[in-house]
Amino acid sequence: MNVFVDSCERYPIRFPEWTRVEGKLRRVEVVRKSLVRVGGDYALEDRVVGVERKGRPMEVYLCTVGPRRAAFEAQLAKLEKNYQRGVVLVDSTPFEILNTNYARELARLGIPGPTPGRGDGVLRTLVHMVVGRGMGLVWLGRVDSEAREYAVGEVVLAILTAPVTAPIKEKDDAAQEGK
Repeated sequence: MNVFVDSCERYPIRFPEWTRVEGKLRRVEVVRKSLVRVGGDYALEDRVVGVERKGRPMEVYLCTVGPRRAAFEAQLAKLEKNYQRGVVLVDSTPFEILNTNYARELARLGIPGPTPGRGDGVLRTLVHMVVGRGMGLVWLGRVDSEAREYAVGEVVLAILTAPVTAPIKEKDDAAQEGK
């Protein structure tokens, strides 16, 4: 089973060498490939599920209410267009998003701009941008050990190989027709 990892991913998730899919043991081959055209950071060949990964709270801030918002919107649009289901993984927790001092972090990084609001605006915007499109949002928390890295790899494999019974868009369309 080939797991495509976007070649732009600086710190890719580490996957186990073997995984079980539908009761069968399958070898996991990681293939570094540009996914820029179709979107996402992780996908399988069948392109049923696309996974976009966001890092620590500051990256989430920059992609939701900061200067990288338009680029993140474009990434989400590609997931929506090219996959039956899109999922966003966040390498932090809602607590970290809420409690990060964004003004201090922006100053430390030398990024100019208006003083940011509180973390609840960042969290609310992220949920609206992702869940509002019918995509999944998964909180990974801090990945701070090799064992945890492989556990995250197993979670991503489970997301990528989970059966998708119907695209979310089709479900929503059917619900609208029933009204």
